[in-house]
Amino acid sequence: MVRMNITIDKELYEELSQIKNKSGFIRDAVRDKLRVLREKQLRKSLKEGYKKEGKNLKEWETTITDGWD
Repeated sequence: MVRMNITIDKELYEELSQIKNKSGFIRDAVRDKLRVLREKQLRKSLKEGYKKEGKNLKEWETTITDGWD
């Protein structure tokens, strides 16, 4: 574990002060936010990749399904 000092708004601090395990709560909140950001970046990358390569998928349709009927 690493110890950090952070600055937050007073209103946020007042809400957080009612949480018993503040470190755990903040750790979970940061972990959740980072997961959301990673998923958003992955979706963006997939979308960009599909835009670049998606047109080539039509060429593969007949190859992929050839003889599967």
